[in-house]
This record gives sequence, C-alpha cells and structure tokens, in this order.
Amino acid sequence: MVTTLVATSEPGSNGFVLNITILCIGSRGDVQPYIALASGLASAGHTVQIASVEHFRPLVEGHGVAFRPIRGDVAAMLASPAARDVMNSGWNTARAVFNLVEMARPVLHEMADDCWDICRDSDTDLIITSLLGVFAVPIGMKLGIPVVQALAFPMHSPTRAFPSPIWPIPWRLGGWYNRQTYTLTWQVAWQAIRPFINPWMQRTLGLDPYSLTGPYT
Repeated sequence: MVTTLVATSEPGSNGFVLNITILCIGSRGDVQPYIALASGLASAGHTVQIASVEHFRPLVEGHGVAFRPIRGDVAAMLASPAARDVMNSGWNTARAVFNLVEMARPVLHEMADDCWDICRDSDTDLIITSLLGVFAVPIGMKLGIPVVQALAFPMHSPTRAFPSPIWPIPWRLGGWYNRQTYTLTWQVAWQAIRPFINPWMQRTLGLDPYSLTGPYT
C-alpha cells in the first residue's frame, strides 16, 4: 500500500521520524534478527518498539530496545513434542500447517487483539512483521499505514532459481515449478489461517474479509 509519511518536528537522518512497531511472533529465531533491525532504525533517529511474547522481554530490553508484551507463547508451543511431530511430518505440508494452526488457536485471538491494541495505541506509522505476523496486514489496512514483511529467508520472494525453502517435495522440474511452489506454500498457510483471520478482521477491525485466495494470490 502507498501512504504519506508526515515529518515530525525532530527529523532524523532521513528527514523524518517514524514510530515503528515490529511484530515478532515465534521462536527466538523469529525475534533476534529484528533486535538488530530495531537497533539500526533507532540509530537512524526513529522510535522503535518490538512486540513479542513476555518470554523475550529480557532479550529485547537487554539490547536497549523498547518492548511491548503479547499474550500467548508460540515458542513454547513450537518446542512441544506434539509440535515437533507435526513439523516432522515429511511431505504432508498441508496437514502439518493445519495442525499447527489448530494447536495455536487458543491463543490466536489474544495475540491478534494485543497486536491491534499495541499498534493503535502507540500511534504507529509503520509496521514491520516477521513471518508469523499474520495480523499485521489487516491492522495496517485499518490504520492506513504501510506494512513491511521483513523475512530472514526468502519465504515470500518467488523465484525461478529454487523452490520455496519450506516446500517438502524435492522435485527438480525447472523454473516454472520452482516459482509455483511459493504460491502453493502460501495458499496452504492462508487456507489454514483463513477461518480465524477473516472473522477477526470483521469483528475487531470492521474490515471486509479477504477472498478465498486471500492476500497470497
């Protein structure tokens, strides 16, 4: 989306200061890279906060970055034996994703509501999100602000050079196949989360739901 960024009275090195919220949901590997990003943005003069589960507060604040807590502990869920069994399910990616979403369902509403409250109440100008920040795009739509999905690996950057890094079928069928694996991977993820995210968008944000294929067409 395109929006106008309004300069503040205390310009940073690029002529304006942004209030930036980074949504980091997942394991330590889904949080630690964004601490470095937050530190760099703060050094450039922006106001930055990281929103994640309470477990990571010492890690974030220990690097001098402001922290906002989100309820739910996805890291603990992903570390459970049940989650490991799901993630080691081999070729059955669709079943693995649907099972992981089902495991997380008890905390998804709390996490989504907390992300919304944090971004709204802190006058956020820009949202940066990790892979699992599925709530960020509709929140950005509601607030009229840009959302940047900053991934530590090429999960959503379709290329003919190689298949999606989480696509489980190691076929070598050339560039067309490689590129299609990104669309297929995102569609599997979207269909798993769609029954939750669409009702939440309507109920909490007052937005129209996504289409069947969602934002990952």
